[in-house]
Amino acid sequence: GLMVLMAADKWAKLAPAQQKAMGEAAAETEAWASKMTWDVAQKSIALLKEKGMEIVEPDLAPFKKAAAEALASLDGQLWTKGTIEKIQAVK
Repeated sequence: GLMVLMAADKWAKLAPAQQKAMGEAAAETEAWASKMTWDVAQKSIALLKEKGMEIVEPDLAPFKKAAAEALASLDGQLWTKGTIEKIQAVK
């Protein structure tokens, strides 16, 4: 995602139309940047394969399971209990 930072007092001084335009511009920029990053990565992988590199794509399930367990064990300790569920609900 894309993060745009602005002082709250400056943001409050913008007209609603300006705030809307900033939000729309940020969304457009994020979409463009994500696509560009993905395209460059895919071209790089294709070039590496062309040059003879073997690309190994690991099974992500064990990593996801370990991450979920780690997050669950820290819930309520490093952040307020339930924060992870709120973040995941946004996806």
